[in-house]
Amino acid sequence: MKGLFFEGKARASVKDTPRPDCLPGTVILEIEAAGICGSDLHMYAGRWGTPPDTVVGHEISGKVVEVGQAVKGIAVGDRVCVECFKHCGECDRCRAGLYNLCENREFTGGVITGGFAEYARHDAASVFKMPPGASVEQTVVVEPAAVACRAAARSEAAAGDFAVVIGGGSIGLLCAAVLRARMTPKCLIAVKYDHQADLARKLGIDHVHKVTEGKTSDAVKELTGGKMADAVIDTVGSTVAIADAAECVRPAGRICLLASPGGRTMIPLGPIVGNEIRLTGSFCYGFSNGTKDFDSAIDMITSGALPAEEIITHRFPLDQAAEAFRTAADKKTGSVKVIIEMKE
Repeated sequence: MKGLFFEGKARASVKDTPRPDCLPGTVILEIEAAGICGSDLHMYAGRWGTPPDTVVGHEISGKVVEVGQAVKGIAVGDRVCVECFKHCGECDRCRAGLYNLCENREFTGGVITGGFAEYARHDAASVFKMPPGASVEQTVVVEPAAVACRAAARSEAAAGDFAVVIGGGSIGLLCAAVLRARMTPKCLIAVKYDHQADLARKLGIDHVHKVTEGKTSDAVKELTGGKMADAVIDTVGSTVAIADAAECVRPAGRICLLASPGGRTMIPLGPIVGNEIRLTGSFCYGFSNGTKDFDSAIDMITSGALPAEEIITHRFPLDQAAEAFRTAADKKTGSVKVIIEMKE
């Protein structure tokens, strides 16, 4: 089969690689499309390590073509999406419902093989079947939408609140859209580029602020009559973005940190301590309020409440995967979500 491999900083190529074998407890997927995630871009840019000779990619729409021993509830022909990791289901964290923090968590490179290939193997416990009629486009954006569902829940934004999302990438846009669709607070999103602002408006976000046109906190102050935001989700992870979050949130408000760019980030402890701001992190997805974030994302997308597929801006066939990554890495191309399609 064909698969995408990174070959040094900002270099990628498609090569022949063995098709994965089906193991007990796993399924083999024929990949229909795979989205480029921010974590994939970190690996592409050389900021995160990648196991040698490893295909990555986890924002997947795939058809099940083989089912391993002891797998139940999944059949050949099902269209599915997948979580990005395998969890054991037995450790203290898994038993507490925090399987995203599993002590034995495994990412791509072992049992799991990546989605930037014609076929992939995945742990059956982390595979989610889509309802009849769900499209490839809806399926491929479930994974990032599940990330947004968890962050929205972790922010504790509720009806009547004013929420702020910092960052206009795919995760930021989905966080704001989930907040509006499920938690129904008023929401402002702070973006950098015009195409991000246009997409935010298309997704029905209440207020769109371009950071090049003034301070985000000034816009929040004006919109809230000086009360400031009840909850802020930061999807950027820079020192500047976290400082903006601290300026935007009211005393005793909440900041949810979602980005993980690597390296050191300075946090403004003065306002956080002095205003008793609650700071929390959000990692991937798990159970939120008793429901799996993946199930929430699937329900919202397939019901039409969350038109997450609108964030797809570019499509490339697998043999143009290198160009797909160059496009995704350069926001001046107008890219938000770039997907690689296995069949033209």
